[in-house]
Amino acid sequence: MREVKAVKESDYLLAWFVFWLSSTVTSMAVAVVGGAIVGGVLGALAPQNTYLPMAGGAVAGFVLGLPVSYACFRLCVASFIVKRTSVPLGESAPSAGV
Repeated sequence: MREVKAVKESDYLLAWFVFWLSSTVTSMAVAVVGGAIVGGVLGALAPQNTYLPMAGGAVAGFVLGLPVSYACFRLCVASFIVKRTSVPLGESAPSAGV
């Protein structure tokens, strides 16, 4: 039977740092591409208004970055926290005090 390890504070810090770094980089890349596309389309549709493409691109970039951030969060939690505290299927969890 595999022993379930206690999660230390350093495990949380490592998971948070990897999440922060991966989420920032990937969300920024998705936001730049998506925001540029939406901003370009809005700029072509409303060339006299300079604020509409910028605002639309910023909002679109933020919204497109949210699912990327969530996916990074799920990946980091599953990799660094859940894997250390879960018991594989077919094995029983150790009972306390026995």
